Amino acid sequence: MSDVSRQFDVAELEELVANRAAMIDVRSEGEWSKSEVPGALNLPILNSNERQRVGTYYKQRGQRAAVELGYKLVSGEVKRQRVAQWCIAVERDRCQLIYCARGGLRSKIAQEWLACEGIALPRLSGGYKNIRSLFLRRIEAFGTNFVPLVVAGRTGSGKTKLLKELAALYAVIDLEGLAKHRGSAFGGVSDPQPAQASFENLVARELIALRSRSKSVVLLESESRCIGSVHLPEELYVAMRNAPRVVLEESLETRIDNIVSDYVLEPLRWWITEPLEMRFRALEEFLTSAVLRLKKRLGGERAAKCRKAILLACTEHKETGKTSAHREWIGNLLRWYYDPLYEFHLKRGVSSTLYKGNCEAIRAALPAIVGDVESRVRERPAA
Repeated sequence: MSDVSRQFDVAELEELVANRAAMIDVRSEGEWSKSEVPGALNLPILNSNERQRVGTYYKQRGQRAAVELGYKLVSGEVKRQRVAQWCIAVERDRCQLIYCARGGLRSKIAQEWLACEGIALPRLSGGYKNIRSLFLRRIEAFGTNFVPLVVAGRTGSGKTKLLKELAALYAVIDLEGLAKHRGSAFGGVSDPQPAQASFENLVARELIALRSRSKSVVLLESESRCIGSVHLPEELYVAMRNAPRVVLEESLETRIDNIVSDYVLEPLRWWITEPLEMRFRALEEFLTSAVLRLKKRLGGERAAKCRKAILLACTEHKETGKTSAHREWIGNLLRWYYDPLYEFHLKRGVSSTLYKGNCEAIRAALPAIVGDVESRVRERPAA
């Protein structure tokens, strides 16, 4: 059995993150909810309530009394269950290290308890604090280590779909996928969005995974500063705003087709187990709530027209299975709000446009575009 007191340093940690290795995070669920670590399993040694009690003891009676209370709270069957969860994580998920917040006491105790079960699991020096520090450094170095190429285009042009197709050939970071939001009033998906720190950690993990492609072009979808409830790290936002771009151009009809698929048909699948009536009621609520969020910018009259058209379209859709009635309100929203907004941001942009075309044209032109962009920055030193 190896020395269970061995601690992982940050260089080893980066290697584990790049390989998407599993880890055990013994912080409380409250700490975890504010700052999840990609690839980690949250299996607390002290839950939030227990941690609060121990913290109060620490302030009132000192460290020794607090540690004694911790051992008392996590003893007997509670201790057996938690150790069993860690053992299962090591065997089933092949977790390769354990960590806590920063001081290392919780992870050290958990490490010792695992050793009693014959499992030697290394402990990360500095805990989550060092993980977070590593992640922030990788984000700060984005503009130095990588060359962003932004895919822009009007709402509904299919930027996300195109990037997913290109991910097999190029370095791509799906910011909306990481944020669990499509970046518009209709952008909410079935899963809740991550906390801000958790989102940044996800972005950093992607950058670390791409480190072997340093100085290469990274494709990203054009985004505003905020994606739903999270915002882009400043270094990333500035780099994207100044990055060259390719513009995806599709016809209005194609864009409406894409929006029907993404914002009408896909949401219906979120509630696939519900009765038909409830599914369409949920769809109506989803769509009309999004329009309500745009009421101030659309104006009351236009917002009311869109809401009425949505209700009529959902009724026809439910009764006939046809989606054609949705095209009216979608087309109006594009003309009244999304297309003017796109033109506004286009005029304010500071980046250069390298190419314009539809999906097929961009796929064909991209090898030459990427090669040209990379050749311009080949001599740039990495961070």
